[in-house]
This record gives sequence, C-alpha cells and structure tokens, in this order.
Amino acid sequence: MSLLSRLRGGLPVQRAVSPVTVIQFADAGIRMTGHRLTIRGESHYLPQLARLQRRSEYWQALLVREPRNRFDSNAVAVHIEGLCVGYVAREQAEEIAPQLDALNRRGLRVGLAVNLCGGTPDKPNIGVFPDD
Repeated sequence: MSLLSRLRGGLPVQRAVSPVTVIQFADAGIRMTGHRLTIRGESHYLPQLARLQRRSEYWQALLVREPRNRFDSNAVAVHIEGLCVGYVAREQAEEIAPQLDALNRRGLRVGLAVNLCGGTPDKPNIGVFPDD
C-alpha cells in the first residue's frame, strides 16, 4: 500500500487467488502430432537461462497460455520460476492451446521437466529441452 493510501485511511486490496493444481505434461492427456515438445526462442532469454543454469541444469517448467500474444493467439510460453525462457513451437502450440485452455478452466496447469543444455564456450546458446 502506498503512503498516500495509508494517509487517506485506505485498506490494501486483497485479490482472490484461485486454487491451481499443476499436473505433468505426460499425465495431462494432451494429444499432439509428434512425440516431444519443441521449445523455441531461447536465444531471446539467455540472461535468464544463464542465471537458472548456474543453479541447476534440471528444472520444472510451466506451460503458460498467452491468448493475447500479439504474434500468435495460440502462443504457449515456457516459464521457469516465473521467468519466460521460450515458447512451444508454433505448429505444436496450435495443437495444444485448446487443450491447455480446457485444463486451465478446470484450475489445472501443466508442468514439464526440462533440461538446460549449452552455455559453454563452444556452444554459447542455452537450449531448453523436455526431459523424456
């Protein structure tokens, strides 16, 4: 709460938080062509990925729908600890977006175990790969 609000006697606004359950991608029953998600755009998030990789190569990611994404209304972002680190490939996102939306309406979010690979002098980019 800001100082001005406190001086005016305002109370902090409490936002209702809906209960959310995270289920693993393999257990979510999501149907798609191909056997493995492809994550793209990691090069745009190298600083975040480098910080995460210094702590661990293995992470639990969350698939986050972005229906208001200005480039693709089917966009599915990949987040680790609240940081966007890439996006599901466009053609796969088109397939899974409606399924993620249906799960989200039921209060379910989809998690995904991932590996961070690269970040070495000979391979400076860091890729995000689903852990099979």
